[in-house]
Amino acid sequence: MKSLILVLVAIFATFGCNTLPVDISDITISKIGDKFFLTEPNSHRHIANYKDPGKAIQSAVGLLINGGTISLLNGEYVLNQTIYLSKGVSLKGNGRKTLLKVSDTDSTGVGVMASRLKGVTVSDLSIINAKKPGTVAGICYDHCGDSEIENVYIEGFQKYGIWLRNNSFLCHINNCTSVANMQANIFTDSLFWSRAGEYMPNLITNCITYGGYNGIETNKSIVLNIVGCIVHQPQNYGYYIHNVSNSVLLSGCRTYQTGSDAVWVDKSHEINITGNIFCWSRGKGLVLSGVDWGTVSGNNIIDSGSERYGGYKGTGDAIGIELQKARCIQITGNNIFNWGGQGIMLYAIREDSASSNNSILSNSMNYYIEGSVNSNGKNTVVKDNLGLKSPALNGNPAGPDPLFDPNLLFRFFEED
Repeated sequence: MKSLILVLVAIFATFGCNTLPVDISDITISKIGDKFFLTEPNSHRHIANYKDPGKAIQSAVGLLINGGTISLLNGEYVLNQTIYLSKGVSLKGNGRKTLLKVSDTDSTGVGVMASRLKGVTVSDLSIINAKKPGTVAGICYDHCGDSEIENVYIEGFQKYGIWLRNNSFLCHINNCTSVANMQANIFTDSLFWSRAGEYMPNLITNCITYGGYNGIETNKSIVLNIVGCIVHQPQNYGYYIHNVSNSVLLSGCRTYQTGSDAVWVDKSHEINITGNIFCWSRGKGLVLSGVDWGTVSGNNIIDSGSERYGGYKGTGDAIGIELQKARCIQITGNNIFNWGGQGIMLYAIREDSASSNNSILSNSMNYYIEGSVNSNGKNTVVKDNLGLKSPALNGNPAGPDPLFDPNLLFRFFEED
């Protein structure tokens, strides 16, 4: 209690207010000249001003002792420190022109950090890396519950754009755009236990990622829904679901022009991949490796191993869906095909001899070299599939489609 009183007295002395600002529930931050001003929006009371925008934001967080909203007006906020949120605080911008430019951080390497909190939100702003090598991630939620990241643009971090980790639960990442981050544009990590219970769900919806290495990556992330997301031109995988990321739903999503496989699921059981479009992959369309209990239904898997005339790694072994040591997988009602100008598949579906007890039923397949389904597993049912080996129903093999050019996307990054 004594330390709290000393802090409040220090605040009083700094602000020169007639009453201690313990009743503040919302704060607006605006830049005027070379200073950043904190104002209480209802009373228009001036609270403080700082030359350092990071200190201004962190001071505002500290004042909202009962939670509230920090509203950042449009402008550039160069951060030379990690911003730490507190319980019930929302950090809200005024759209993409509210720009947090991360120039330096503490040892976390994170621009905006929330740890062991409840009910925090970051929304309606941009966070970019000011080309500093130590900046690991734009936003990190660490063991947070019932918290949101919404309508945020994030670009250029050394590892991750958005990082949801360490048993965060009931969190929602929505309507975000994450771009050119060097390991994954969105990364979920170790979502397993939590202080509210075990195997708590999390949700990623309506997000777009482009460029970067992996689009959306999950590591040991249990009970996660990924719905309505688009991944464009990652260098590697579109969706990388691995290391006991059990009970993940991938639905209504899309990949386009992936440098490797569109989707790779590795040692992660209870997978449900339904109603997606995976298109124009320089690797395979979908790989399930070491996976038990899965549903792959109602997807369009298009142009797997495409651009094989471009000489890219893996395109000579073009497969739509591949099962590796997979068991009790239902592959039902998918359409798997390549356009003629994109190159031909080896097989539409291939199952290795270490797989077993799978069902490959009622799929339509077009344009492959060897066969529609190559099933080598034990006790697998293959039934009622329709295959048209050649020609491709659309596209001209003699006049191949142009290769996609990532340089066009790189130049787009540089646009104002």
